[in-house]
Amino acid sequence: MILTNWYAMDIIDIIGMVLLIGFIGKKMKDSGYDWNDCDWDQKDPFEIELLGYGCIVLILYLHIFMICIRWQPIFTILITVVIADVVKNHLNSWDDVKAKLSFLKK
Repeated sequence: MILTNWYAMDIIDIIGMVLLIGFIGKKMKDSGYDWNDCDWDQKDPFEIELLGYGCIVLILYLHIFMICIRWQPIFTILITVVIADVVKNHLNSWDDVKAKLSFLKK
């Protein structure tokens, strides 16, 4: 089967997801976060849930971004505004996010 633009975008999407997850993991490790030394049983379930939802949102956003590039870039801009508004409404500041995720610090 001939590789069309649609298949190329799907391949870019998958590669982008893998790179995004690897980039997030590397940044967290460089910042002193360590998944292996963390005692998950002692942590607040809300903090674990927040971290999990954050990763899911990033992955879904990448998928949505790739789909929107296929159709109209304006959709990507609108989705970015909506996500930013939701984050702004639910979190006071990035310091609040760091405080909530500080349980992963060594």
